[in-house]
Amino acid sequence: MIARSPSSGRWPAALFGALALACTFPTPTSAQSEPARASAPAQPGAAELEFWRSAERLGTPDGYKAYLAAFPDGFFAALARAALAQGTAARASTPVGAGVQAPSPSIRHFTAPVTRSGAVSFNLGDRFTGPGVITVGWAGAKRQVVLPPGEWVVLAMADHKEDMTPPAYRFPTRVVVDIGTLVLGRFSGTRLAAAMIYQSSIRPVQVDDWTDIAGCQPGAVEALFHENIRPSGLRSACAVVKPVAAPLAAKTMALEEARASLARLGAQVQGDALATIVVVSETRRGYLAGTRLDWPGVALGTESDAAAAWSRAASARDSRRAATVAGLIEWLGAYRKLVDDAYGFRINQDELKAGAGASPGGNSMGLSDFQPG
Repeated sequence: MIARSPSSGRWPAALFGALALACTFPTPTSAQSEPARASAPAQPGAAELEFWRSAERLGTPDGYKAYLAAFPDGFFAALARAALAQGTAARASTPVGAGVQAPSPSIRHFTAPVTRSGAVSFNLGDRFTGPGVITVGWAGAKRQVVLPPGEWVVLAMADHKEDMTPPAYRFPTRVVVDIGTLVLGRFSGTRLAAAMIYQSSIRPVQVDDWTDIAGCQPGAVEALFHENIRPSGLRSACAVVKPVAAPLAAKTMALEEARASLARLGAQVQGDALATIVVVSETRRGYLAGTRLDWPGVALGTESDAAAAWSRAASARDSRRAATVAGLIEWLGAYRKLVDDAYGFRINQDELKAGAGASPGGNSMGLSDFQPG
């Protein structure tokens, strides 16, 4: 379930719009690969392309019907008809599960345009209740991101281009990749208690080394948990739990926007965080990274606000910290499976209800909450 909080006064046109990225809810794979009608033009014109992107961002029957009315034989007409036939747009506009959590009374509400993304249909400060899925990416690179349980506030949405050109002797052509980042926060009173940062390449591209997701490696910081996985010859994955000092301090467009949103909300960010990271990637398709940040000092006290308190040795000496680390690792096990399914665009939102059992395909879609302490 991703339910729209009544505090923001309206539903966005689609749940979370686009990562510039054309966020829509799942369009079946068969619809993505369906060939255009013979009468469709070889390439869509600029006006038609923008019209289609608007319809895809809306993800509603009216949006697809409006496109077909304007371009009945257009380049994307087959996709629009397939989306209508499968009822995709109808599912996108229907919240799953029961109820909407009341917004945190200590956090101010504001609505402001997302300033550093392409065309989106939600605003900074909008509030949503998980669990649920958000679809991101263009045709050929569509993926889903999984929002954990709880009330989450949109803090940032930014797109940028990343130069990932390999060494000249391997691939002499310059490779510039479109990257989208979405940041949401969950609060305890006025203090930021958790954040979810989703990062994704939003078009298929050949890249030998995803240099911007090296944070899933232990690096100089001792990891509390780390695992590299290669489910197939093409796909690889990484999972890690580690302490991170000043996790929102980086000078990136997304985090600059997130810091501005936190100030407008009247929120406080105190201390270091525990980062739980999952990355799934393929050299020929791109990657999807989900980073969960938890500020354990919210529940465990100021002595747990420093990253140094979360080394392996320090965590083992304190029973509450040890339990927090164990809980995050257990949560990561369930979330990692969902991220892999989300990368493959295989999650049916109806299966992600809290407490849901195994799906017919054998994937466990239930996602329980975890709060340190």
